[in-house]
Amino acid sequence: MDEEIKRIQDMSKEVKKVGRVINQNFQPNLHNDLDYMCKVFLERQLSQIESLIILKNKNDSILIARSMFEGALYLAYSVKIPEMCHRWRFYGYVIDIKRMNQYKSEGKDIPIEIENEINKNKEEVDRLFKKDDGSYTYSWYGNKSIRKIAKEVDNEFLRLYDTYYSPMSEYHHWGVASLVRRYTIVNDYEVKENDNDEIKLERANAILMAFSSLYSTMSISVNINQCPESIKLIRDLERKLKLLHGTKSTEIGL
Repeated sequence: MDEEIKRIQDMSKEVKKVGRVINQNFQPNLHNDLDYMCKVFLERQLSQIESLIILKNKNDSILIARSMFEGALYLAYSVKIPEMCHRWRFYGYVIDIKRMNQYKSEGKDIPIEIENEINKNKEEVDRLFKKDDGSYTYSWYGNKSIRKIAKEVDNEFLRLYDTYYSPMSEYHHWGVASLVRRYTIVNDYEVKENDNDEIKLERANAILMAFSSLYSTMSISVNINQCPESIKLIRDLERKLKLLHGTKSTEIGL
């Protein structure tokens, strides 16, 4: 178990290195909603993989890996349904409208250029997000669950959800079962943190899910950019990931 985990952790550094080169080669049109979304999602996931490298054997790597899965899923969903890229980007106006209304209710001044920008786009924002009762939707993607979105994208994301993401929610949300596995009572006032194979496996699975998530995001950026160097890098990385026990890399097409 320890040897396999070390191999996975060592691979994290290579995944990050490849990702940085692909990101540098990826020079999108940031006025295009999909290009912009892909670029910022890739930037964030590369930062997250660096955090995983720092955490190494810490259980909170699970939290970062789950976040990376969500990012990859949202991006893949937006590739499949292009309007979702537009919705994601425009939802920022909903946040600005709510903030502007709050400031006005408090008697605070709003910079005229900001108010003009909001008003210029308000009709489109209302079309996308306004409900019958006059309020705005809670999120840019509506009221769908993560699992439903995964199911609509493809079987690979559904597999990742069922195999990794969902079981890890117990730890993410402070479930008693996840904490009981990790801490043992040693006397009336003290607990000891456990580090058995079951816990190590869950951390290893989190890193594998992170690899799959970042790979999907990188793959989308490569498909958009079509840089020959990046195409070769991601194909080589795919072959190496397949050699890791438990991994399965797939490509999300445009």
